[in-house]
Amino acid sequence: MKAVICAIREGVHIHTPGVGKWEICQCGQTGAKWEDPQAGRLIVACRSDRGAVRVLGLNNQYLLPAVTTAGHWEEHRQLHDAATDAPGYVFDKSRAGCWAVVFRVGSTGDTRWATEAEYMECWP
Repeated sequence: MKAVICAIREGVHIHTPGVGKWEICQCGQTGAKWEDPQAGRLIVACRSDRGAVRVLGLNNQYLLPAVTTAGHWEEHRQLHDAATDAPGYVFDKSRAGCWAVVFRVGSTGDTRWATEAEYMECWP
């Protein structure tokens, strides 16, 4: 799962991308949509300060079982351990080592900034 963190105005807020349409954050400065939701490819548009925009990546291998079954702290630790055994992903022990990661747009192969045409689609 991915969400966009915007810290341009009004503090920090998080919004999720739209499927087939742009979702704009509460301050109106960032937009996001899935390029391919099945592959987890995300497009982000920004009106002003790209440096204040990040992606929040959440490893579904942790998130889904934690929501449906985990209850005791030991179960959460086991899920965390399994979710950070993720070679090739930012969650892996060799990288962030955590099931939740905040990173820059474009620093992973499945996130990118909008092209000029996409930007104009987001804010016509």
